[in-house]
Amino acid sequence: MRAFQFIAEAKGVFGRKKGDTYVNDNGQSATFNRAEMYPDTKPNNAYKDHATALKAVERIQTRTGKEITWVNQEKPTNNAFAIMFMDTEEGDVMLWGRWYRVVPANVISSWANNEIPQGWLWSSKTAEKSRSGMTPQDLIKSENKFTSADELLQAIENNGASPEIMEGLRMVASGAKVAVFKGLGDKLTSVRDHLGEIISPLALMSGIIRDTNSANAQKDILKTNYSSCAVWFPQNKNNNLVDSEFVAPDGHTLGVSTKGDKGAKASVKNIWDAMNEDKNASLKKKYKHAVSIIETIANEGQKMGPLVLGERLGIIDSYLKEEILHHIDSKTNKPQKMSQNAKKLFIAFGSKSSSPGYNIGLVLLANCAKSVAKKLNEDTKFQEACRAFLNQASIIQVYTDAKVVGGDVHITGFRTVYPPKFDGRVMIDAGKNYTSTAIKGKFSFDIGKGAS
Repeated sequence: MRAFQFIAEAKGVFGRKKGDTYVNDNGQSATFNRAEMYPDTKPNNAYKDHATALKAVERIQTRTGKEITWVNQEKPTNNAFAIMFMDTEEGDVMLWGRWYRVVPANVISSWANNEIPQGWLWSSKTAEKSRSGMTPQDLIKSENKFTSADELLQAIENNGASPEIMEGLRMVASGAKVAVFKGLGDKLTSVRDHLGEIISPLALMSGIIRDTNSANAQKDILKTNYSSCAVWFPQNKNNNLVDSEFVAPDGHTLGVSTKGDKGAKASVKNIWDAMNEDKNASLKKKYKHAVSIIETIANEGQKMGPLVLGERLGIIDSYLKEEILHHIDSKTNKPQKMSQNAKKLFIAFGSKSSSPGYNIGLVLLANCAKSVAKKLNEDTKFQEACRAFLNQASIIQVYTDAKVVGGDVHITGFRTVYPPKFDGRVMIDAGKNYTSTAIKGKFSFDIGKGAS
């Protein structure tokens, strides 16, 4: 197996240059790193059977700590595959894969540019135009609390929102049955999902959303009308699950999640907040093991969290924990100075001492974090606990219904869920914030398929 080097005029995925950008309809971007063919680049070559190919896939996923997103359907006759290695703007890695019967004779044109995961586009001029600029981070740019719809709309207009966006938002704020965003029909997804993060709280404030769920959330949590509350929009996305939050005069808060039907991102803060609500005292007693883990992630620092949990879960011992801390603090980069246990941990996910800029201590920490995540992701009781706490969180989920009419986007209605319902797998991800060169944050939580 080797990575391809290609001439500029090459076509398709294997013709992409390192650094070429892809964007998705959530405004996220990722850059192409390389594409690799397996088992190698020899035409018509293949693994001996599909089971062997699957084992090769498993090795790659174990080494990288990432699941491969496939762009075509797996078949029993597929005995070769290719992987695109993508670098995200957060410093993470994504893997996109394509199955083949055998290695194609003409690899360079075998994977078309449009054969990528749904929602992603190669960042040509057309793709660049699809980037919405419609999120609260684009249009609000502060964590100020807005006490009225007029105050919120003024801030959005001051930040350069287009007349079409402003006209539609004013219709929502006025309580219009149907809000129209003129000329934005080609940006339906961005209006519904990105601008929807602003539309939803406006619709609650104006009384457009008047169903039982929204009324119950208002009564149970806020103890007052939505229009009597202030609203703010987290800018750094540490809250993840919530895109905005209502704050009642007495301090009660209700988060609004407008994630749509995609897998949602959660954080230890979301679970911690829900876990420590008075009403969830019985759940804390039921899930003592999970509570202890969540408390450790929340209370320990970014560096110590994985090590404390790693020792508790039997992944490392106290000696290896101290060795890892020594390597991090002394910034050593000489593999021969590692103990045998450290060397085993170092290679656990395919780490190589030849990687540029690596720090032995940070590699060991990252691999400890990945091992902790793997163990917890296999712990169905821990996942059950996380779901249980999230489903008792002070959150209302809002889904926006929209359609294109004559080139315009019409917001036609809203659907709500309260109490929240998260029924997918709650998975811990260590790869995003723990790398061989930096510590960027704590464990992140993904809510996979099946989540509302």
